Amino acid sequence: MASLIKKKKGKKLYYYVVESKRVNGKPRIVNQTYLGPVERVVRILSEYPKRVKPKEIEHLNFGLLAALLSLAKKIGLVDIINKHTSKRSQGISTGDYILLIALNRCIDPKSKRSLCTWYKKSFLPRIFGFPSSLLDSQNFWDHMDKLDRSRIEAIELDVCYSLIKNFGIHLETLIYDTTNFFTYIAENNEKSKLAQHGKNKAKRGDLRQVNLALLVTRDFGIPLLHLLYEGKTHDAKLFPDVTEELIRRYNIFAKECRRITLIFDKGNNSRENIQGIDKTNYSFVGSLKPSHHKDLLGISLERYEDLGDLKVYRTKKEVFGRKRTILITFNPKLYEKQFFHLRKVIQKEKLKLYELKSKLNKGKWRSEEKVREKIDKTLSKEGKRLLTITIGKKEGKLFLSIRRNQKEIYQRTKRFGKNIIFTDNHTWSSEEIIRVYHGKNIIEDNFKKMKSHSTVSFIPMWHWTDQKVRVHAFCCVISLLLLNLLQREVTKKYQKMSLGKIIEELSDIKEILLFYPDTMKPERKISKRNDTQQRLYQILNLNEFAPERIG
Repeated sequence: MASLIKKKKGKKLYYYVVESKRVNGKPRIVNQTYLGPVERVVRILSEYPKRVKPKEIEHLNFGLLAALLSLAKKIGLVDIINKHTSKRSQGISTGDYILLIALNRCIDPKSKRSLCTWYKKSFLPRIFGFPSSLLDSQNFWDHMDKLDRSRIEAIELDVCYSLIKNFGIHLETLIYDTTNFFTYIAENNEKSKLAQHGKNKAKRGDLRQVNLALLVTRDFGIPLLHLLYEGKTHDAKLFPDVTEELIRRYNIFAKECRRITLIFDKGNNSRENIQGIDKTNYSFVGSLKPSHHKDLLGISLERYEDLGDLKVYRTKKEVFGRKRTILITFNPKLYEKQFFHLRKVIQKEKLKLYELKSKLNKGKWRSEEKVREKIDKTLSKEGKRLLTITIGKKEGKLFLSIRRNQKEIYQRTKRFGKNIIFTDNHTWSSEEIIRVYHGKNIIEDNFKKMKSHSTVSFIPMWHWTDQKVRVHAFCCVISLLLLNLLQREVTKKYQKMSLGKIIEELSDIKEILLFYPDTMKPERKISKRNDTQQRLYQILNLNEFAPERIG
């Protein structure tokens, strides 16, 4: 039972709330809470009715931001960036500006002009202490100017050191690939040499583009190296530069594992490139263009070995100057999918011709020349290869004969469902080679994140000079690094969970501001959390950024 008691110390009275219970038949005080002198008790009682109902409530982004901020702190990202850029005697450092850009691109990508508003709606002002007036677009531009290509490369190298030291990332298998991003850089803008016309993967050949090469770990796709290069440059021409950079970094990577395997796509194949890899300490797993190895495609499926969902034929062949282990894989489901698509294409192209056939010998379609012109404009490139069309005359009237090009179809179906993998590692089992090669899907997921509008969001890119474009790409890679690292930490310390699910759960954790009448500062609380959110809160050390330490 609780009661109020007073104690006299000197000439003053102090009050306590005590709870008493009988212990061994005698009353004893088992809990005691100090209230203070009478003045303090009166003040508490007078304020209590006001605190029951806050006048206003505001919630700020906390959970996801705090998790990413914790990872950036563990990397030492701000210190690394500041180490390689000129220091400021006052105001916000370059490292802080770049971190803010990267955090924003992880959560709700905004233009530099809108970052100030986003910043104010988060708990970050409480942590950084920066007045929002310093976060105007001009300040962001000024600090981005401090990062040139050599400094970005040096920062990325130090980040690699930190990832190996502080996170123990696995480096046994590294994946390399390229992609491109269209830009809105004007045709008459001569300040950008990076933005050039090329084969755009988003089918925006009308716009100038920049190309990006990434080297990531198979361990959750953690980016270790990125290269931005001209949009018109073919992937294979860049590969020697990548090889040179890999040689430079081998001593860093090799400290963590004895043998490192590089995975890359067939777009990088050339005798010079593969022989360049042969001269390094890296092993590799890649793929070959089926059209260049028709002898391998002609091997009967009866000679293939069943390997779960795949059939596999293993052999050795001299490729790019050396004997390589070759795996030809056949996926029946992929075969069916490709064959179904082929039939749809043929049917679509034939329908175009049937429509023309119904108009023959009417109006302008009495001329063989006009009909040929129409067929040439109507059929796609695929249609012209897959169909054989004959135009002739019988009894003074035109006729149209449409037949499938069986030779072309046969050559195509021989490739369907098949992939040719090659490697310089002759000791690995077929299962291991396939498993390692299929790891390249991780980098495709990274490119999807970079092309998403909700996370990272490389595009749209509102930059017009190569220097700014490079910094923009660097910030996007840092964002990708933080997000993938977040998923890795959750999987290692808690359970396997998709990045989307992690973002959803953490985004629901808010910092709540309670505004009471006649008080200067709001009371800050962290919102109630479900079991999953509480576990994430603990393993990601979010308590470090909470307004008050909570369990």
